[in-house]
Amino acid sequence: MQEVEQRLPAVATSPALRRQRWRQRSTWAPVLLLTAAAAALLSLLTHSRLHAQQQRFPVQLNSEEPSDQVESAGAVGALLGAVEGALQPLQEQVASGHVVPKFGERAQAVLSSAMQQAGSAGAEIERTVDAMLQSLFLRQLAIVRQQTAEKVRKEKRLVEAVAQADQLFVAQAEELRRPGSTWSYDQERYALRAILEGGFRRDLALAEERVMAAEAQQSTVEVISKLQAQMENLQQRVQHLRSGSPWFLSSSYRIPGTPVQLIGRYQQGRGSIEVNLSPDRDPANAEAGFTQGVGPANIGINGNLGM
Repeated sequence: MQEVEQRLPAVATSPALRRQRWRQRSTWAPVLLLTAAAAALLSLLTHSRLHAQQQRFPVQLNSEEPSDQVESAGAVGALLGAVEGALQPLQEQVASGHVVPKFGERAQAVLSSAMQQAGSAGAEIERTVDAMLQSLFLRQLAIVRQQTAEKVRKEKRLVEAVAQADQLFVAQAEELRRPGSTWSYDQERYALRAILEGGFRRDLALAEERVMAAEAQQSTVEVISKLQAQMENLQQRVQHLRSGSPWFLSSSYRIPGTPVQLIGRYQQGRGSIEVNLSPDRDPANAEAGFTQGVGPANIGINGNLGM
């Protein structure tokens, strides 16, 4: 019975102990939450500071860091960013329409420097950097093609112009190609040949059209000249006919034993009849003869009747 009484206070005090423990936990909970929040904030600030330092001081191609430092994806990205930064001046030069002198050798130097720091990510670094360099190579090929076409455009002979352009293009393209790479310039080479041949054909067609136009113009001038000559000749003939002696038909009849003489004329659409009173032309045959002298009977009188 006494043992039971001794246990009762312990059982009675159990809720009190629980409340006390709950109060202790409630007191420490905010402290723990504040501590966790402070730790998270400190971690975030540290990460931001490290990221800012990486942006401020990027990885250099000529650094002597060991190869095991580029094992992570972040280090590979930093290395590619450094390569892109090193190629930025070359990209600006190409964008302005200029060719980088000895680009093939410089491209090989950039790739070799990147491979020295690549470590186990060498294959990925090589493919990416080679693609970046090949893009610059192709852009410069287009510039070389245009410049070469302009140099030989004034050449009048097609075969010699194409051969000269091909020789110049291949020489410059070989200088741009990275040694030991699979870069090819065949497509731009064939494009240059097609441009030159098409330009020469177009110029030849234009020249032929000009010749044909000149011949047609000359033929037109000749036809017009002939027509003008024919018109002038016709005008001269008309003027000659107008200025020539007029033609006419004439007939006369003398009534026997009388001084009456009838004369008929037709001249260019006009007709006329004349009645003349005149003595005989032979004075010996006249009625009065010459001895009677000149009198009214032997004076001629003319009368015209126009029709």
